[in-house]
Amino acid sequence: MKFREIIRYPDERLFSISKEVADFNENIVKLAGEMAGFLRHNGGFGIAAVQWGVALRMAAVQPDGKTGEPVILINPKIIKAADAVTGEEGCLSIPGLWLEISRPRSLEISALDIHGEKFVMRFSDYSARAVCHEIDHMNGRLIWDCLPENERRSVIGNFLDEFAGS
Repeated sequence: MKFREIIRYPDERLFSISKEVADFNENIVKLAGEMAGFLRHNGGFGIAAVQWGVALRMAAVQPDGKTGEPVILINPKIIKAADAVTGEEGCLSIPGLWLEISRPRSLEISALDIHGEKFVMRFSDYSARAVCHEIDHMNGRLIWDCLPENERRSVIGNFLDEFAGS
């Protein structure tokens, strides 16, 4: 099965703030199906629409890690976040980079489904990390933006040096 190309750093579209979905039409349903299919096929934890160059507040995440049916989150908002934990995190848009990032261990969000119906859902452990990661993408943030400034500059510099060398 062929999927859209993941856009990669330093593509400027990764820094744009995604727009809220207002029109729940067949294009949204199709995009949601493609995103869920991508995760099922590739075994990922999550993908935001902006990683395909579609600047909409929309993501697909695995609710329990790498198994089960992906959940589509449209216009997600964090209601509660608790118990920060540091863990290793990577990003499809920055291949090969893994960082220790602090994220909530548990999360409660509100979102809309593909029909525009509101729902509330809880996530924990790695799925909570994935939801936060995808929401960051919707806000034009990458994983290194979660680091302190001096560490962030070092990581970006090292990554760019490796990127230029490859």
